[in-house]
Amino acid sequence: GIAVATPDGGTSAASGERVDVAVSGPVAGFSSMTPGTVGFVSNTAGGVEDAAGTKSAIVGVAIAADTFLVRPQVVDLS
Repeated sequence: GIAVATPDGGTSAASGERVDVAVSGPVAGFSSMTPGTVGFVSNTAGGVEDAAGTKSAIVGVAIAADTFLVRPQVVDLS
């Protein structure tokens, strides 16, 4: 999933701080996203990047300039 907010509604969190996490479904509040662009797991916990980092798992896709659909890729860990 992706981190979406701190308990007080903030958008950044310190290590060890609690955050709300979206594991599936649409998340609004982004800006300037290109619809259809795939988002990858970030090297920063809970984040999304537009290019694969050390982990190449897809976490979802932009469905509007301000909305990201969290739909994680199934990964075989065996």
